[in-house]
Amino acid sequence: ARDARGTIFEIQAGRVDLGACIQVLSQYPGEQEYLMPPLCCLEVAGDPRVENVEVEAGGGKVSTIQVVFMPMRVNVNLKAVTTEELLARRKVLHQAMAKNLREELQHSTESQAEKLMVLLYLRATRQLELLSGDESKADVNINCFKSGGGDWVCVGVPQSALRNVAVYYEIEVSNPQGRLRVGFAGFCFSSDSPGVDEHSWAIEQDGDKIHSGKYSGFGLGRSWFRSGGVLCLALDMNSGRLLARSGRAAAGNQWLEAFTGVIPGEEVGPLIFPVVAGNGGVEVRLILDAATTGEAPTAAYRSISAATSLVFASQGESEANFLDRLGVSPRALMEFDEVQHKHAAMKGEDYNNDHKYKELMIEAVECKVGIAAKLKAVATLVREGARQEQLAGV
Repeated sequence: ARDARGTIFEIQAGRVDLGACIQVLSQYPGEQEYLMPPLCCLEVAGDPRVENVEVEAGGGKVSTIQVVFMPMRVNVNLKAVTTEELLARRKVLHQAMAKNLREELQHSTESQAEKLMVLLYLRATRQLELLSGDESKADVNINCFKSGGGDWVCVGVPQSALRNVAVYYEIEVSNPQGRLRVGFAGFCFSSDSPGVDEHSWAIEQDGDKIHSGKYSGFGLGRSWFRSGGVLCLALDMNSGRLLARSGRAAAGNQWLEAFTGVIPGEEVGPLIFPVVAGNGGVEVRLILDAATTGEAPTAAYRSISAATSLVFASQGESEANFLDRLGVSPRALMEFDEVQHKHAAMKGEDYNNDHKYKELMIEAVECKVGIAAKLKAVATLVREGARQEQLAGV
C-alpha cells in the first residue's frame, strides 16, 4: 500500500559518545550493535528525507512504502552525575568545607608558631623587645637602646618577668640626650612609657620618680644622667620595695627608697619585668647580668639574668620542641584530621539525613574553633610568661 510509512533513525556517534559494542550478544550476528551510554540524549542532526523502499508483502509480491530517514547524533552529558554521586553530593560539599577549615587552622597554627619562635628566641637570649612606639625611630640591639624623634619609644625585657624574688639590674647611659624613664612594669602595662599608668614605676633622667602619672622627688638627683653614668635599680617583689642608687657602691652612693607596693598581682599582672623608655636621641645599655656582690642592697638580691626562670621545661630544649609539646605545631591538626577521616569513611547516603548532616557540620566547626581557641590561649600564656603548671592546664 502506498500510504504505509516507516521511520528510521540514522544515528551518528563519535568516539566519546559511543557506548559498548554488544555484537557478540546480538540475535543477529550480521549486525553490529552498540549500546547508548547512560545520561545521553538524541539530537536532530539535519533535515529528514523521504525515500520509497520496496519490501516483500508476502506471496511473492513486492510493495513500495515511504520511509522517513531522520539524521540524528548521540550527545553524552559529561557533567551529569551518577545516581551514587547525586546521593553523595552533600558529602562532597561537607568534605570541601572541612578541607577549608583545616587549611585555615593550618595557616593559623603556622602563623602562631612563627611568631612564638621569634619571641622565644628573644626570650632565650634575653634581648630587648619593642613594647610601644615607632619602630623606625628606635634602634634596639640585644641590650642596647637608642631613641629618636620627639615621641616616646618603649622597650622592655618581658622574657625576664619574675615574681616572689629580689632582683637587681643597671642602666648605663651612652648618650644623655632627650628624656629617659627607667623602671619596672607588670604584664598589664600598656602605656607609651613606664610610670604613666598604675601598672608601672619609673625613675626619670632628672631623678624624679613617676607612678600613675604623678611625679615626686626622693633625693636621687640627676648626676647619673651623663655619658658613662649608671643608675642601679633593686626590687624586692615580696616586700614591694623598689630602691634606686645613682652610680656604683664604690663611690659611696647610697640606696634610696623610690616606691613601695611594687608587687605582682591581679591589677598589675602576675609578673614584673624591667622596662625603659626614651625620646630625643637618648641612648642606654641595660646590664641584666650585673654582678650583685657589693652592689645590690643585700646578698638576697640576684641579677635579672640569674633570677630569670625560663619557661622551657629544661635547659637546652629547643623552641620548636617546646612549641610542639604545647601543641603549637602540625600536631595540633591531628585532632581535626581524626574528625575529618571519620566523616570521610561514612557513606554518601548518610549525609542525606538532615539531622545527621547538621551534627557532622557542627562537629567539624566546633573541633576547628576549639583547637584555634587553645592555640590562642597557649600563645597568650607564653607571651605573658606563664609557668609550666599554667601551660599544662590548657
